Amino acid sequence: MILAGDIGGTKCTLAYFSTDGLSPSLVHRHSVRTREFSSFENLLQHFIQEASREGKSPTRGGLGAAAFGVAGAVVGGAVVTNNLPWTIQADAVAKTLKLDVQRTVLINDSVAAALSLEHLSETDILPLNEASLPEPVWAKQFFSGMVSDIRFRHRKVA
Repeated sequence: MILAGDIGGTKCTLAYFSTDGLSPSLVHRHSVRTREFSSFENLLQHFIQEASREGKSPTRGGLGAAAFGVAGAVVGGAVVTNNLPWTIQADAVAKTLKLDVQRTVLINDSVAAALSLEHLSETDILPLNEASLPEPVWAKQFFSGMVSDIRFRHRKVA
C-alpha cells in the first residue's frame, strides 16, 4: 500500500492506494486546508486518524511507500518554499509514517505532473482549446534540471 499526496499552499490532498492489482486502486482520499495544521506531520496524523476511523488506516496492513508532490523546491530531502506555512523534511515524514526514509519521496509538484504524462492513456488527455492559432513560438521550461520544450501559439497584434 502507498500514500500519495498533493501538497499545496492552499490545500493538501492525501490518498491511500492499494497495490494488490495491476494498477493502484484508491482506498481513501481526503483534502484539507493547508493552514489548518501547525506542521505537515500533524496533517499526516490527522489523515491517519481519519482513515483509521473509517477502517482504512495506512499504517494497518503495511504501508510500503509514500510520495508527495509539493509546491516548492526540494533540496536535500527538504521542501524550500514560501507557499507553505511550515517546512517538510523527508526524515520527519518517514518517522511519522514509520517508514524508512528511502521509501519516502518529496518531489516538486510540476516535476511530478510532467513525469506522470508517460503513464496516461490517450483517453486521459483532453484538449483545453480546440482553436487553431497561427505562428508557433518555442519556449524552454526548466524543471529540476530537466528541460522540456513547450510549444505555445499566439496571435500577432496588428
